[in-house]
Amino acid sequence: MPDMWDTSRTAMGINDIVDNTSESLKLLESEYRFETRGSNLTFSTLDALENGIYAVGNTTGAMDALKFNATANGTGSSTAPMSFHFGNGELVRLISISTILCFLATMANLISVISICHIPGRLTANQLLFLNLSITDILAAFFTYTEALSMVTFYWVDISLNFSFYLRYMGYILFVWFYCTSALTLLIFAICRYVAIYRPIGYTDVFTVKKIGVALIMIWIISAMLSLPGMCFFFDYNTKHVACELWNYFWPCAILLSPIVTLFLYIRVSRYLRTRSARWRSEHGADENYHAFLTTIMLMVTLTLSLLPYIIFRLARYRKNMSTIYYDFVYFLPFINFATDPVIYGLRTKNIRVGYSKLSERICKCTCAGLRRHTNYNEARRSSPTENTTTI
Repeated sequence: MPDMWDTSRTAMGINDIVDNTSESLKLLESEYRFETRGSNLTFSTLDALENGIYAVGNTTGAMDALKFNATANGTGSSTAPMSFHFGNGELVRLISISTILCFLATMANLISVISICHIPGRLTANQLLFLNLSITDILAAFFTYTEALSMVTFYWVDISLNFSFYLRYMGYILFVWFYCTSALTLLIFAICRYVAIYRPIGYTDVFTVKKIGVALIMIWIISAMLSLPGMCFFFDYNTKHVACELWNYFWPCAILLSPIVTLFLYIRVSRYLRTRSARWRSEHGADENYHAFLTTIMLMVTLTLSLLPYIIFRLARYRKNMSTIYYDFVYFLPFINFATDPVIYGLRTKNIRVGYSKLSERICKCTCAGLRRHTNYNEARRSSPTENTTTI
């Protein structure tokens, strides 16, 4: 049998290989279904998807990863240094846990959005920032979930390899977009609190709802610009672009600037407040602003702690046993960050607690009204005549 992956094709893109060797890919996909887990493939085609995503622009490396060992059939040998196998149990655990965590993160942030909308009075700049943070957390959680979905489509669904690859790839790019937006939103929070403590008189004039809205539009645009370079792989498959590979290292560094700047502002605020008397702080509301600053610090810490292992494992390239650690633990960390954000600021922010209280009251009123209507309806049915009595 001729060599399935001729060395002359190593510089070709994944799309070209799928189109030109469709029969070979079908054979590869069919051989690595779960009913043939005993085959001696050293790693699955999904490893190539990993390399294609995490070594963006390095088509040659992705093609090397696509080679597989099938010596029993005499088809060649592998040069890739990784082993990546999913059984039914592992895949069920992955999709089950990720589904639960994605659902919890989505519901927690959705309830937070509804609660903020129930806060009495007009929308404030801080409430607008919390709304933006909740929305970005929902979107980021969903596109983190697409990684697990790509596993399902590859292993369990008889679908094109292209679909699994692009689902995973686009999910990764959009995850970067919304994660960057979340980090920059927290940075704006920190700047607001810093100004509120240092310049409390001019704070309300500077940070208005309109200006914060403009700032949010800007951070969405900046985050999009940080994520868009990852699209370069779609437009040129045949060339190795160093800039595309560097993007994998650039965007995490850009995100990590947010906690660094926030930490710097927090240190300055702490030193500044220690030089003031308790009476001055009370008069100018610095206690409340400092409490809010600590909330921002907590949110930034959870974001950073969930991001660092996630990025380290992605950039380290998959080696033996690393994929097990990644999908057993590291992959779920962003979900935990997205789910805990509304809990942290909900418990520590007075206005948000008021919104939760108003939402609870409304739910209780609606529930009680529904129960009363149901009770009245049943009583009306029991009291109405159901039979006509006739006398002969």
